[in-house]
Amino acid sequence: MSASGEPVTLPDSSAARMSPPSTAHEPAITDLCSWSAVAGVLARTAVQPLDTIRARVMVSSKPLSIWETLQRAGTESCARYHRRLGRFGAFVRSLYRGYTISVLVQAPAVATYLTVYEKTKFALAEFEAASRTSPHRRPLIDLSASSPWNHLCSGLAAETVSAVFWTPMEVMKQRAQVATCDADATLRTLARRLWTEEGARALFRGYLLTIGVFGPYAMLYFVTYERLKRWWSRFLTKSESLPSWSILASAAASGAVAAACTTPLDVLKTRLQTTRMAAGERLSLWRMASALVREQGYQALLRGLGPRVLWIVPNTAITMTAFEYFKAQASSRTVSTASLEGVAS
Repeated sequence: MSASGEPVTLPDSSAARMSPPSTAHEPAITDLCSWSAVAGVLARTAVQPLDTIRARVMVSSKPLSIWETLQRAGTESCARYHRRLGRFGAFVRSLYRGYTISVLVQAPAVATYLTVYEKTKFALAEFEAASRTSPHRRPLIDLSASSPWNHLCSGLAAETVSAVFWTPMEVMKQRAQVATCDADATLRTLARRLWTEEGARALFRGYLLTIGVFGPYAMLYFVTYERLKRWWSRFLTKSESLPSWSILASAAASGAVAAACTTPLDVLKTRLQTTRMAAGERLSLWRMASALVREQGYQALLRGLGPRVLWIVPNTAITMTAFEYFKAQASSRTVSTASLEGVAS
């Protein structure tokens, strides 16, 4: 698959069930990290304003529409930025609060996320193939490369490991996004205030909740994404090749489904991570959820659903399309090199 519509080759499901995957076709970890890091930064640059809107809607004390959030964006900038950048420049700067924090962490986070997913999927498929050839080991579930169980397990593993990067980024980024003034949203100010008032542990506040939110998200996302790719393959070409636009559509649809289903958990996570507390103070998630529902009703748990979906759909679409593109280009180069070596020998 390429930007001009070159096909992406998918692994054959029957072959994956019967024999171990060939390590010759498994991408190197360094390549996976590089491709996913570039893809993640490209996606973050494009969708940062939508993520800022999502965070502000979720932490607001009353229902706030996307339009109202946009109207407030320009007025929240400090006067010196209005003078220096003008009204439109201050408006854009407000929507890109937390971008520096995001980019610094996005590359290693996405690289870890997609690399762990690919490696886990490959390892589980190898285990499945080896188990089927052994009379003493029979897997309880199907873990072949095309199995939803494989994608569920791989998605959860990817989120559990990468949350080490995601959690500090979310804490700092979301505080920058909901700050009332640009002066309070700089990386230096946020880091100093968090360190002195709450301690270093605050960086990992909500780590388990992050896994609780994005673990189910990743599981739903990858199962749907892999299913849609298989469906497009059968529907479009009756083969294992896919055009680039179908990858884009699969990623976007999968992101929308997973984002909508996990919005209530994301509301609670965002509120927990943006709440300033004294060092050592603990906040019960159940108490927070109960208070939110009691004061604002159950609909408060769905606040920000629209902005969340609007943020995640292009984010996943750009990330996965770029990632699959780099994989396809590397695969074609590998095949060409192998062909040349075969001819030479």
